[in-house]
Amino acid sequence: MVFAIDAGISSAESALPRTYTVQLVTRWRRGEVDVPPQVIPLRRDVPAGDTVVQALALRVPTEPGDYTVEIALEQDGGTHFTAPGNAPLRLQLPVLPKAPRTPTTPAPGSGGAP
Repeated sequence: MVFAIDAGISSAESALPRTYTVQLVTRWRRGEVDVPPQVIPLRRDVPAGDTVVQALALRVPTEPGDYTVEIALEQDGGTHFTAPGNAPLRLQLPVLPKAPRTPTTPAPGSGGAP
């Protein structure tokens, strides 16, 4: 879950039109490798002084390794909210290799095909 708080005096709006709306942007980095960002619209407008709580489904890089993921608020076509007090969330996360898929065999007597 991510908490986005608008501590300003004007609303952070996420409704159409998209230009200048506020959204969450995730970026994965590993050394000099940057994965293309993922843009996640806020689920609703955030009036000044209000908070929105939103679950995120993040796309994970395909290449395994240790990454820094950054989740930040940005305004489409506008500011990146980098002033003090607007720090993005930064986490160090491992991306594990995909587990190989193994065929499953039904247990004897389970009613599955042989």
